[in-house]
Amino acid sequence: AVPARVRVATADGLLTLDVRNRLPDDRPAPGRGSGLRGIRERAALLGGRAHTGPDGDGDWRVRVELPLG
Repeated sequence: AVPARVRVATADGLLTLDVRNRLPDDRPAPGRGSGLRGIRERAALLGGRAHTGPDGDGDWRVRVELPLG
């Protein structure tokens, strides 16, 4: 179990969701599901976008931006 930080914000007509957690040293192999791809696809269907991956500071980050309206 790894603690996660979650931030939800609204500004400039966007809802932003930002989730981060530390990357473990013993990273498991990538899964076979469509979780991250599914997040990006669903964000696009709503007119938004999603970014996933390491952030350069040792964290894994999922950031989703969705239009409000």
